[in-house]
Amino acid sequence: MKSNGSYGEAEEKAIEEFRYAFKDQHFPPGSTVFYRQSPTGTLGLSFSKDETIPENEYAVIENKALSEAVLETMIGEIPVSPALKQSLTTRFYEFLKEDNSKTE
Repeated sequence: MKSNGSYGEAEEKAIEEFRYAFKDQHFPPGSTVFYRQSPTGTLGLSFSKDETIPENEYAVIENKALSEAVLETMIGEIPVSPALKQSLTTRFYEFLKEDNSKTE
């Protein structure tokens, strides 16, 4: 965010909220972190310690720059985890392929 000039007090506060959301979390094997990004830039965070999908979000952070930065770390040109990016790509492709077969 600093590199593209979108870092100010609001972003600093959003980063603190993001850190706080993870502060007391422990992720045993099989845990999942769910990220939700809205078109307006809201970042929703949920955590699951098993295979269930949480009904409620643990934290909601209203900051478009942070939301976009988090997404960039996953699917950007240089992702934190290339394996995660490949997994998302494959799953998204399969989802779209499945959805198209239903409309034919």
